[in-house]
Amino acid sequence: MFQSAGTENSGSAMRIREDHPVFEMHFPGFPVVPGSMTVAMVLQRIGQMVGARVHLVSASFLAPVRPNGEPVTLKTSASAGGLRFRLMQGAHTVCRGAVCTDAGNGHG
Repeated sequence: MFQSAGTENSGSAMRIREDHPVFEMHFPGFPVVPGSMTVAMVLQRIGQMVGARVHLVSASFLAPVRPNGEPVTLKTSASAGGLRFRLMQGAHTVCRGAVCTDAGNGHG
């Protein structure tokens, strides 16, 4: 569903495939990326960036992520015990939260 679009303002930019089958049901006439798919993409992308498995600590959805042609940009910053993330679509924060690595949560 998400395709890499390079880097943008020190973040990882991705485009949403507007032809993805999930939009046929979620939701016709107002397509929205399901929250579970958004979280999976964030975890996968951050895991690739840090070279380790990551786990979601918290997430807040502030606006729907939509296949409207605007790329989404994932930005991260270090925090105590892990990383904070912000997912932007255009100039708007659509999701934010925190992750930790296996080493940071007692699993590794």
